[in-house]
Amino acid sequence: MFLRLSQSHLLILMNKISTTARTTIPNTSFDTKVSEKYTSILSKIENQFKNNYDKSITIDFEGYPIGEEGENLINTLLAKDKSIISLEFLNTRFKDDDELNLVSILEKNTNITTLSLHESKTYFGGFKVIAELIKSNASIQIQNLSFGNLDQGSTQIIAEALKVNSSLKELHLNSGFIRDEGAQAIFNALKTNSTLVELDLSKNYISADSVKYIGESLKNNSTLNVLKLANIYLNDECAIAIADALKVNNTLTELDLGGTGFSTLGAKHIALALRENTALKLLDLSQNTIGIEGFVELNNALKNNTTLTKINLSVNGTDLDMFFDGNYIIADEDSELDEEPAEKYNENEFLTEYSEIRKICQRNSEKELLLANALPVLQVLNPEIPKDIANLLVRELLTTEADAATLQRIGNLV
Repeated sequence: MFLRLSQSHLLILMNKISTTARTTIPNTSFDTKVSEKYTSILSKIENQFKNNYDKSITIDFEGYPIGEEGENLINTLLAKDKSIISLEFLNTRFKDDDELNLVSILEKNTNITTLSLHESKTYFGGFKVIAELIKSNASIQIQNLSFGNLDQGSTQIIAEALKVNSSLKELHLNSGFIRDEGAQAIFNALKTNSTLVELDLSKNYISADSVKYIGESLKNNSTLNVLKLANIYLNDECAIAIADALKVNNTLTELDLGGTGFSTLGAKHIALALRENTALKLLDLSQNTIGIEGFVELNNALKNNTTLTKINLSVNGTDLDMFFDGNYIIADEDSELDEEPAEKYNENEFLTEYSEIRKICQRNSEKELLLANALPVLQVLNPEIPKDIANLLVRELLTTEADAATLQRIGNLV
């Protein structure tokens, strides 16, 4: 999501989107006096206004707390341009009083929907205020607390806030110090939270002890679309629990299990789940050790799967990079491994199985495009059909009809 990127990356991305509506560049002259330590901060803010095409402002407080002076600066900034919807703080030291300054800022500027404290230092008292913000602020939809100093206690108070929040759509908690108890609190909160659609817990200190909580939350949650658990040690037991949950979960569309430490056994159970799951579109199993048997199981399981369009199987007992995103396959024989494959492998075997998996994803991508095009046609032909029913009818046709001519006729209706 662009909301987690820096200002420079956002600018590059948004300039590539031809339909982007550029905001009117406001008067960048700030009628405010600041102390010497805030002079460079003000200068950076003014420079961002000159290139503000993405409605997002990043503020680097250079290690200082916000303070009253910083709060006045931000309020002046936001008063100049009411189109700003994303506020990112870099290198900012948050304590209790500074969080209160932040709450005050957000209360006065309800158009802000994205708050990022990426790489900022927030202390326990500050997290308590953030938790209260999650509970009460109805406008914030995305919070990025990645690369922060979230620990067990602060994670638990964030989890309690999630139980009652009714607006937050995305929560990024990756690359922190979250351990099992904190993760378990987050997963328990997902059982009752009905608004969160994306959760990123990658690169934390979560272990397989959290396996039960992950599985139970996925079985009970009906809103989460994206779950990222990359580079945390979960092992085969956890893969089995997640696989069992995937058999009944029909909302998760993206799952990242890259580098989670499971082997062929875990892959087999994930494969069995894909025989029944009808929602997952993107699956990342890279940096594990599923081996050729895992490839075979996935290939066999996906033959009747109609939804998976993207899969990443890079470096699973091979030195080949294998990622298919619906359009292309990479098989780079010169890719480097941190470690040599544990066993000798037959490169052709891997590529043969992966080629079949690639074809399945390509087929599903094409069907997904047909579905997107055919659905409006069906609704025009019979407007009384509810959208969800029309979706099921078209998907059933694409699932059961083997005649390519029929599929082509659907495409010709567009």
